[in-house]
Amino acid sequence: MKIISVKTIRPNAFPNLVYIHLTTDEGIVGLGETFLGAAGIEAHMHEVIAPYLLDVDPSKISLHHELLRGFLGTGGSGTENRARSAVDIALWDIHGKNLGKPLIKLLGGGVRDKIQIYNTCAGPNYAKSVPIAGRVAKNIWQLPDSKNDPYEDLQLYMTDAGKLAKDLLKNGVMGMKIWPFDEHLDRSGGHWITNKELDAGLKPFRQVREAVGNDINLMADIHTNWDVPNAIKIAKALKEYNINWVEDPVRPNVEAFKHFRKEVKVPLAAGETMGAASNYLPFLQNGLIDYMMFDPVWIGGITESLKAATLADAHQIPISIHDCNGPVNFTVGVNLSLAITNACTYETARGFYYGWYHELLEEVPLIDNGFVTSLNGDGLGIKLKEKWLDKANSTIIETKN
Repeated sequence: MKIISVKTIRPNAFPNLVYIHLTTDEGIVGLGETFLGAAGIEAHMHEVIAPYLLDVDPSKISLHHELLRGFLGTGGSGTENRARSAVDIALWDIHGKNLGKPLIKLLGGGVRDKIQIYNTCAGPNYAKSVPIAGRVAKNIWQLPDSKNDPYEDLQLYMTDAGKLAKDLLKNGVMGMKIWPFDEHLDRSGGHWITNKELDAGLKPFRQVREAVGNDINLMADIHTNWDVPNAIKIAKALKEYNINWVEDPVRPNVEAFKHFRKEVKVPLAAGETMGAASNYLPFLQNGLIDYMMFDPVWIGGITESLKAATLADAHQIPISIHDCNGPVNFTVGVNLSLAITNACTYETARGFYYGWYHELLEEVPLIDNGFVTSLNGDGLGIKLKEKWLDKANSTIIETKN
């Protein structure tokens, strides 16, 4: 079996997403996905990756993962590694389809049948069509004019976070993550949060604890937006709200994390922007991560995700796979979370899940009463809807023999 075609698909309605189809001479099609910088990834795919992939045996996943590492972008989460991530996922998809086995079986059969989720409180349009450059700030919120969408969770947590917490608990979701401090970023560029801004950012946390007490797990995402002293100021103020973790308090720099850790004793989650698994090692060795996070479509695919999880397990650190990207990342993350022994909870955004994830795929893993399970189809068990394979709806480029 060999690869005879490399195709990229950029849906017009979702400009941050790019999909790939790797087709073999036996008619098997592997599906991959990555997020952000779609045009750059498309170019790298056809200029660099396609010439390598054509005519190779797709079953040699580890070999291709290594040889596509690239001379530049080796360990980061830039264009090269995001493209490599999509390829790796597509190769695993081909492998499963060729063997007639679902991904969870390829990963050892799983250590659990379902995993508890938490809700990232984004709205359906969050980062959907706005490129993220520099900082994750208010410009990507894309809040609607009306308040009629039942899953516009970002708008709700900024107005009545207690009501949102009650609704999540009613649906069996025992955790929620919010990022109200992003609203105050632009004024100082992350270098000075005023007491008034800090108090406004704390308001949703107060509302949650007043409404449901400690019944719901509560996480704060800082998005690496603030410098060390201001991140410390924010985290110290959050301690009284029994936060399960503070996520990405500062940019992933060991010395900055050490400074932060020395000043604030709160659980830390980090990693979505780190790239290769080896980048986590100094943070783990210095005791600077309590919960490891990564996105399969950014870190290097399924192969690199397994390496990262093993590193975390060796340091007795749990992982919580990040998902705020796309439905293929979501599907892969579910399978990995069921297969990796040290997975603790899985991120979902119900605004995405009940909205545009279903617009793109024929089927996605089932969420029921606060837990998610994997699909049973061969490989990833998912496929793009036919409408996105129409050039009227997507930018499609194919390189083939």
